[in-house]
Amino acid sequence: MRDSKLIIVATLVALSNTGFAQTEPPSVPGTRHGA
Repeated sequence: MRDSKLIIVATLVALSNTGFAQTEPPSVPGTRHGA
């Protein structure tokens, strides 16, 4: 059960990261890409 929850959390984080990368100005994506 914990494994499936981790997968869901990881997916949500990945989706959030891509969304932030698109909304943030082009001068900032390098910082979020490193993480």
